[in-house]
Amino acid sequence: MVPVMLDAAAPVAGLSPRASVVLGLGAAAGLWLAPTPLFLVAWVAFFGWLLARVARSRHLLSAALVGVAGLLPGVTWALGIDAGPLPPVAVMVAGGVLPFHLWFTALEHRLRPSELQVVLVAQPGVAFLHRWVTEHHDHLPGQRWVLAGFVVTALAQTGLGLVRASPRRALTALTLSQSALLLAGAVAHEAGWQAARLLWLSLAAGAVVLHSVAHELERKYGATTLAPAHGLAAAEPMLHRAFVGMGWLFVGLPGGVAFFAEDLLFHALVETSVAATFAFLGSVALNAVVFYRVYLGLFAGPARRPAVTPPSRRGAWVYLALLAVVVAGGLCPQLFLRAP
Repeated sequence: MVPVMLDAAAPVAGLSPRASVVLGLGAAAGLWLAPTPLFLVAWVAFFGWLLARVARSRHLLSAALVGVAGLLPGVTWALGIDAGPLPPVAVMVAGGVLPFHLWFTALEHRLRPSELQVVLVAQPGVAFLHRWVTEHHDHLPGQRWVLAGFVVTALAQTGLGLVRASPRRALTALTLSQSALLLAGAVAHEAGWQAARLLWLSLAAGAVVLHSVAHELERKYGATTLAPAHGLAAAEPMLHRAFVGMGWLFVGLPGGVAFFAEDLLFHALVETSVAATFAFLGSVALNAVVFYRVYLGLFAGPARRPAVTPPSRRGAWVYLALLAVVVAGGLCPQLFLRAP
């Protein structure tokens, strides 16, 4: 089980932070593993968990955004609507296309770090699109418009990553940009789905490592903003190595699974839209800049004193295992590709 980032927020509906994360992980697993007839049950369970979490903050707008994000795709699935504008809108809402990304923003402000990590790994939009194309034999009305929406969203999230001062919020924008690229590939055609499966592997592993490291540095050193004065590379060598290794592989450095996935994604998009292809290339390049900006804002600068709290060896082994999976996917991608 991945290490969860627990904070001091009050329990939710009598559940401890860890129990809430376990509940979210169980609902997320249902999105991907439940038989198709039970997908709607898993969808309701997952968004019910999110809505219960957000409702505790008593912020009505956030609760409304999350409720709509779960309700519209759920109604589309329940009624079996496969024509007209509703299916593509449902996919875009679930995947967070602009301006529907606001429900992700609401979660970013209202969930604990560990719970947000569950959402980023679960990728409900990808799960919904996967079930949709499986059920409807790759038919999605307005496919080109949906693809364009996800590519534009990837660029917009990259822009947010370039200006955000909070390390965790910048990393969330980076993760959502990669998620939008993943969905753009999935919308394209079967070659795009191959890319999407590989990119999801990189996204899930990268989100766990990068967000966990950023949260740990915030907890230990109060590194809540990106600043050259942090200088945490010497103080936290283990976290530094995990962060820089996973980060470069996450944004597509050769040797990692994201590099191979992005190559497949490029060939899938170039056959569909030249404009989307150029936007994709721009987003990929700028995502590397976002990561480097976060890295410099946490680890560069004059050395800090070592941490009083010793590092967690269990966390180090988890990070190393996830890094090994990402490298294995880059060196032997056929291990994770579906056989034709």
